[in-house]
Formats: sequence, structure tokens, C-alpha cells
Amino acid sequence: MFAEFRRVLAPGGHLLLAFQVGDEPMRLTEAFGQAISLDFHRRRPERVAGLLAVADLPVRAVPARAGG
Repeated sequence: MFAEFRRVLAPGGHLLLAFQVGDEPMRLTEAFGQAISLDFHRRRPERVAGLLAVADLPVRAVPARAGG
């Protein structure tokens, strides 16, 4: 999944990755009074860290904030 990121990063380059934490997708059908169709695919940080490790992309930090 992240092998292409690794391939295109310059030597010594950094990847900043952000995602929503969770196990289930979330679908929005309304925003700002408008009908929409938007799916969020949430991920677990430990799963993403494992995928990054497989692609030889070291994890330097895992900051998280409380959702709400």
C-alpha cells in the first residue's frame, strides 16, 4: 500500500500522514445544508504503522487527538 510513497520519496525525505482512527467506515449524506455522498475509511494506527514498516518507512511519531 505504501510502497509507491517509498519509491517516490527523495532520499532522506519525509512522509506526513493523517487519517481518522476507527474500525468502521463513516458516510456523510449532508454537510452545510447540502446533500452529499462522502465516505471516510478509518484506520487503526497500529495497522497503518505495520503497513509503513513493510514499505520500509519508519514511524517517527504517532500523535493523536481526542475525537468528538
